[in-house]
Amino acid sequence: MSETNKKGGNKAEINKELIDFMGYEFSSTFGLLVNEIYNTYGAEGLTIIEKAMEKKGQLAAIEMKNAGIEINNFIDFGRHYGKSLRGQANNLISQTNIEIISPDEVVLVHTSCNKFEAWRELGLPAEIITEICRLNFKATESLFFEFFPDAEMIKESLIPRGDQACRIRFKR
Repeated sequence: MSETNKKGGNKAEINKELIDFMGYEFSSTFGLLVNEIYNTYGAEGLTIIEKAMEKKGQLAAIEMKNAGIEINNFIDFGRHYGKSLRGQANNLISQTNIEIISPDEVVLVHTSCNKFEAWRELGLPAEIITEICRLNFKATESLFFEFFPDAEMIKESLIPRGDQACRIRFKR
């Protein structure tokens, strides 16, 4: 029997709804922030955000290492992608499937992206949405390269670029 809260709702469903809401709200705020900084400061403002997102990825790697999460291969990275001490998991926000090609090559596939949906629903221009996605990915890239400095991360397709899914290939 599933665990319920005092009001009778399933805790897993309520937690997922809360995580979805928080992810959507964070994405909306980030999108509005990037758009406003770009409109005010142009490319120079985006460079500052890029540096901050790279630092975010580095801090996430430190946090994961301090929490005892071991990332020995790409499969481990795929399983733990987006996790932190706070228990937030990227695959709760955007369902992630892992295609294992070999121990040295995996592909993460997102068939939906609530971040993209949030940015689109705000009415942001397509070119800004693509830039917001690029900046958001800087944290992931930085996190990945903290664990695998000799590897590659290839964004084969991205929903914000008009593709049906995001396909991110990690390989050595």
